Amino acid sequence: MNIQAILRDFRRLPISMKYVFFGAILGILFVFLPWFQSDQLVSAEGRLQRVADIKSGFGIFPIFGLLSLFFSGGSLLIFIHRFLGSSKTFGISSNKLWTGIGTLAIYTLFINIFVFSSLMQNDSTAQIRFGLFGTILSHTLVLFGGYLSLREVKREEVQSVFLSKNSPFTPNLNIRPEEPHIDRQQLSFSDTDERESSVLR
Repeated sequence: MNIQAILRDFRRLPISMKYVFFGAILGILFVFLPWFQSDQLVSAEGRLQRVADIKSGFGIFPIFGLLSLFFSGGSLLIFIHRFLGSSKTFGISSNKLWTGIGTLAIYTLFINIFVFSSLMQNDSTAQIRFGLFGTILSHTLVLFGGYLSLREVKREEVQSVFLSKNSPFTPNLNIRPEEPHIDRQQLSFSDTDERESSVLR
């Protein structure tokens, strides 16, 4: 499979899977960007100077960065598995996995923000950087993509129910047109009328 065929198949993907893909890629990148910053006093040329100490996702508490990288990498692997034609991973549908991973990742990162906030109370120069917020946004894209994918599956199930042969809402195309009903009594009356008219003539 060449690059052009891969790009063509990617453009045909539903928007939900594209959200998952870009969210997973951005989540991996944002882990290595600044998450936390604080000023440190450094002695240089006999003077004390403040130097910004910038930490990535693997800085102060590496467990949060490792978990975020694990969640993003897992979402990307599930996407590749789905892109190659499999709808389930470990017997679980990919859309449910994306929804669960996105929810768990966002919950973990909010715990990280709470931990950073406790550190900021003791250090006035400490601040949360854009990398952490970008990581939360990335996992939100994965969660939103999984949610949209679940809606697409449910919509297809509803359509299949309405279009199935056993559905009471499906019109029966095999019904023959109703034949006109002949009233025999009315026919006998008409014959009698014709006979009387012929006699009078």
